[in-house]
Amino acid sequence: VTFDSANCDFGGVTNMTLMFYYCPQLTTITFSGATDFSAVTSFNNFLNNSDALETLDLGTVQDFSAVTNWTSFAIYIANAPIDMNWKNDADITATTQLSSLLTASQIETADYDNLLIALDTVGNSSGSLQGGNSTYTTAGAGGTARANLVTKSWTIADGGGV
Repeated sequence: VTFDSANCDFGGVTNMTLMFYYCPQLTTITFSGATDFSAVTSFNNFLNNSDALETLDLGTVQDFSAVTNWTSFAIYIANAPIDMNWKNDADITATTQLSSLLTASQIETADYDNLLIALDTVGNSSGSLQGGNSTYTTAGAGGTARANLVTKSWTIADGGGV
């Protein structure tokens, strides 16, 4: 089962909580092109228990600038790692709390690297990130970004470096 946002307008939507909560047959979610997430403030339990998920394509323009609540965004997804297509230039300026973002889940190493880079680029002075079993590239930009975040007093739990 797949979902494609091609004919959906999320402009003005502020709460995406429970959008794909417990969708055990859903394998692919695609937010086509420049899907507008700029008004969304909460992705709480967005993908909770969607065990068959393989791909989450967040689109080409990733404006999450208003999102403050990523609690339990993608947790308890047994099929790992998920190809999340996270861009390293995603706008996540309001984000500081990702404390259970990927609990008991895993995204591809390149996607997790990009998430760490995006968080580091924003420059928030502290925060919390639960990366689940996701791994980062120790000798790459993801490892550098993670080290920078820890220096800025971020608390990070993940699957470690590779």
